[in-house]
Amino acid sequence: SVCGGYRDGLLWCTDYSSPNYKSIVYDVNGKTVFEIDGEIFEPFKNGKAVVSVPSVFENLPNKQGIINTQGKWLRKPVYESIQQLNNGYYVVRALGREEILDENLNTIVKKDSNNAWYDSKDNKMFYCLYGYYYDGLTDEPIVCKESGAQATDYFYESGYFAAKQGKDIYIFDGDGKTVCVVKNAVEIFGFDQTMFYTCAEKGTLRRETYYDYSGNEVLSLQYDYDKGYK
Repeated sequence: SVCGGYRDGLLWCTDYSSPNYKSIVYDVNGKTVFEIDGEIFEPFKNGKAVVSVPSVFENLPNKQGIINTQGKWLRKPVYESIQQLNNGYYVVRALGREEILDENLNTIVKKDSNNAWYDSKDNKMFYCLYGYYYDGLTDEPIVCKESGAQATDYFYESGYFAAKQGKDIYIFDGDGKTVCVVKNAVEIFGFDQTMFYTCAEKGTLRRETYYDYSGNEVLSLQYDYDKGYK
């Protein structure tokens, strides 16, 4: 058995030696709460978890569904994939269609597509299509209001977007409000909740410059592909 994690007062382990896998869920006292065929694929959150169940047909992919803390199916395992968003919503996919479910598993949006969905720190849902980001509910492009450029990057840790306009890169929130501007930046990368960095290369040298989200330079490093950091 492999322990999968602890959340919402429950610990779960998956036994991969059984033909269809089996997940066993325990309470804080180590008492078995329930067992279920399949692997708990996404951990419990707000009393729900995503379970992946092997197909009854050989060589076909697993199906996924959603259970509650008693092991009862809230959404039966008929989906090709289920993405659990930070704001408590879900994206479920089957037969080339997507649905967005709210925290009560009510369908709020249906789409004939198969895009990658994310949610930013302000709980604004969006997705990426052909390298550009769009609002998940309206399908409108996410645009920096100051520069007019459409978002091409997203920093998962901070929840901010980025877009290049001319020689400058604008960093902005899900509503298009500019957080900071980096002048003459070649390429930009997310780092963590407090910093990001730009990168410029010449020959075997790479210059990394780190900034906070107010646009202040915090650190500058030079990396030589032959010798390492200097």
